[in-house]
Amino acid sequence: MIQLFKALPDRTKGILYVLFSVLVWGGWIVITRYSVRGTLTTFDITALRFGVAGAFLLPVLIRKGLNIGPYGWKGSLCLAILMGAPFNLLTIFGMRYAPASHAAALINTSMMVTATLLGIFLLKEKTTPLRLVGVVISAVGISSLLFARPFAEGGNGLEGHLLFMMGGTMWAFYAICVRNWKVDPLHATAAVSSISFVIYLPVYLLFIDSNIGRDNIGEVLFQGAYQGILNSILALLFFNRGIALLGATTSGAFLPLVPVVATILAIPLLGEWPNGYEFMGVLLASGGVFLSTGIAERLLNPSLAKKK
Repeated sequence: MIQLFKALPDRTKGILYVLFSVLVWGGWIVITRYSVRGTLTTFDITALRFGVAGAFLLPVLIRKGLNIGPYGWKGSLCLAILMGAPFNLLTIFGMRYAPASHAAALINTSMMVTATLLGIFLLKEKTTPLRLVGVVISAVGISSLLFARPFAEGGNGLEGHLLFMMGGTMWAFYAICVRNWKVDPLHATAAVSSISFVIYLPVYLLFIDSNIGRDNIGEVLFQGAYQGILNSILALLFFNRGIALLGATTSGAFLPLVPVVATILAIPLLGEWPNGYEFMGVLLASGGVFLSTGIAERLLNPSLAKKK
């Protein structure tokens, strides 16, 4: 199997790498929602994610150093706040109140649209009418999800939507920082996971009641492997490998598939059948991201991709 993979053209390898990451990130939404509806709490899942990923990546952070960007160790702490345990807690709490399709669409779209707007207004990046149209389309898609129907599982679905959008906004600021500081993705991931491991795990172990026990050991092992290894480490490394083979533009074009994957997987695994408004919301949000990030323009105009 390995020899067969090595024999494939580089472009095919790149597509497979990126598709693997998209499947993992889409599956993360569904698998996490499955567990928070079952035996594990939000705090348990966060502990499993950063306990495993942090333990694996702490040697990487020690080797590369704590200083990131122009602010030294404060830069590492900033990235950990934006994309570490606080981000994980916000988004997983949201999954208690709204379905997987909403989580995937709102987190992904809020991140992409916020990053685009920050780039335009804060970093003074040039934009085009097509990208602005994409922002508007994404906003319409989000609105379709917000008002599709109420979801109450111990709370109002709107609570989940707000938490998803807060998480997506934090992800956008993280992406802007990593890009502007020119941080190596593995270094950034190591900082996020290891700092969350060092700070969150002691608080969790000392002060938070855990639902982890012998009765759900299979689920715990699965979540630890999926959250800590597949989602936090391998998906990022594979996506970066895909970028190296395909380029950032082509690789980024696959990201709008994340909410689509989550929506499809949620049907058999969670029994969550989207209604017409939700399908429309997911498609509009994904299409808006495709336009607002400039991916469509660069794919349609190869010369533009080379300039950027």
